[in-house]
Amino acid sequence: KDVDVPVLDLGDVYFDRAETQRSFAIHNTSSVPLEFTLAVAFENDATFETLRGIQLSFASSPTAKNTFNLLVVDPQAKVPVFLHLLPQVPAVVKLEEEEAIPLHMTVQIECRAVK
Repeated sequence: KDVDVPVLDLGDVYFDRAETQRSFAIHNTSSVPLEFTLAVAFENDATFETLRGIQLSFASSPTAKNTFNLLVVDPQAKVPVFLHLLPQVPAVVKLEEEEAIPLHMTVQIECRAVK
C-alpha cells in the first residue's frame, strides 16, 4: 500500500540569509514517551558543490541557539520543530543574479519507545 509522504515546501530561500521561521510538529499520540531521531538527506539532483554550502539543523524555536537531532516527546504531546537553514553560495559555484538552484531534501524521522 502506498503511503502519502507529507511535503514541507520551504518556498524561496535565499543564499547567505538565515531562514528560521519554517517549522513542523511532531505529535505523539501514544500512551508512552517516544524518542525521535531527526536527520536530513539531500536528494541526488543537487551537486556536491551546492551541498557544501548548506547548513540545516533542528531547534525548538526560531531563536534557539541550541539545536538537536534527538527529541523525546511525552505521551499525547505535540512539539514544534523549527528548521534552521543557512544556504551559502560555495566559492566554486558561479551564479547569475536572481538565478535559482532547486534543492530537494528529505527529513528522515525515526521513532522508538523510551524505556
